[in-house]
Amino acid sequence: MDKTTLDTIEQQFTEWVENRHAISPHIWMDAAQKINTLLGELDDRCIDAQMDFNRMKSAYMEDGASAAKAKTMAEAENVYMVKCKLEARRDRFVEFIRLAKIRSRISDNL
Repeated sequence: MDKTTLDTIEQQFTEWVENRHAISPHIWMDAAQKINTLLGELDDRCIDAQMDFNRMKSAYMEDGASAAKAKTMAEAENVYMVKCKLEARRDRFVEFIRLAKIRSRISDNL
């Protein structure tokens, strides 16, 4: 049996959407529950990325840059891009959970 990860859930739903596959409310809720359970790992990675970004800003400030300049310089680094991508991915998963709940409610009302 394959291990369920955020990547595998995301890949499966992407495939279904691209192929216009109907997704039942049960599958939506099952995936949302799994995502909610697995989100802790992504949260940890987001926190690590934020800390890396903060350390980068701090290093620029220790070298004499103002806070504004240090922030701008740190935002030009790869660390910032990684942080933003992780946060965007987390936001997409949170939105997925929200949409799954709505989809479930809609089917209950039919």
